[in-house]
Amino acid sequence: MKFLLPLKVEIPQTMGEWKSGLMFRESLNEDSGMLFIFDEVNYHSFHMKNTTIPLDIAFIKEDGTIDSIKELDPMSPIPVYPDSEI
Repeated sequence: MKFLLPLKVEIPQTMGEWKSGLMFRESLNEDSGMLFIFDEVNYHSFHMKNTTIPLDIAFIKEDGTIDSIKELDPMSPIPVYPDSEI
């Protein structure tokens, strides 16, 4: 994994943006991503259904530290979970 800093982060503003995330995109710059902010701490999961580009996900805890980083397989409907509550 290679990280370029600073990152250009999109934050979903509508329910539609929240639900679609990065699905249906044909590309994403290496220094770009999306930040999902949850109202509650839990084992929130993500999947790659309808996502054709390979992605890595960093699960961030409430204190701002990274819980875990997972590599995601394009088009996989299998949910990926953090190692602990985020």
